[in-house]
Amino acid sequence: MHCTRKRDERALLGQKHPKVAIQLNNLGSSWLVLGEVRKAIAYFERALALGEETYGQEHPRVAISLINLGSAWKDLGELRKAIAYYERTLAMDEETFDISMWLQTSGT
Repeated sequence: MHCTRKRDERALLGQKHPKVAIQLNNLGSSWLVLGEVRKAIAYFERALALGEETYGQEHPRVAISLINLGSAWKDLGELRKAIAYYERTLAMDEETFDISMWLQTSGT
């Protein structure tokens, strides 16, 4: 039923609607929990491609897919791949947020 609802939503919204990327990430997360890491990666990669196409490569919403991909590769023991995704997310966060200001206000 859950997968049918997702298919119906994709048909209604279109394959390139931003909400589809959210659903692709959700499906990837579900496969990850079930231990089907390669299936999860396929969904996360589709979500990433759609997010980059919709928002651009540096948009904060794209970071969700990057973090998910990092986690999945980490689960497979591919730590260098995981680190690459995490580093890209960190670079995006540093561009989006003034880290030095946050450090000053947090007392660190």
